[in-house]
Amino acid sequence: MGIYGPNSAARIDIAATSEIMQPVTEDWFNATIEIIAPNTQGGAFNRMTNAKTRVIPPALWTGKARIQSMRWPNVATAKQEAISLRTVVFHIPLAEPIDTAIILEGYRIRVIDGGMAPDFEHGLFVITGTVNSSYAWDRRIETMMDQGTAV
Repeated sequence: MGIYGPNSAARIDIAATSEIMQPVTEDWFNATIEIIAPNTQGGAFNRMTNAKTRVIPPALWTGKARIQSMRWPNVATAKQEAISLRTVVFHIPLAEPIDTAIILEGYRIRVIDGGMAPDFEHGLFVITGTVNSSYAWDRRIETMMDQGTAV
């Protein structure tokens, strides 16, 4: 049954655990990221130069994060097409002021400073979702990274 069973006097204070763990994990947030809305409309097309002006989307939020790649990349689809997608999670401190309404599926994350993971500074990260657990001492933003694309 265990000491934390339904008939036990022992209890776990989840809120207190979260408050204690928030400052403990601060050293892990050694990267700096931006959340950006992708500019899918692009710019004006110049027929003389056969080029399109590229509009750089502005950053909606910039702050500290921890970067965690979750698993080995998928290297092929069911049709055996060569791809290289990998799930990468960005952890953001709960103390960081952020409007969670801007964490939308399809938005992008740009890694400004990879901290201890500089290899992530040129990756393309597309937000797939955001999840927190009941032991929330940080925010999680889940993304798909295309390892074959450099930005």
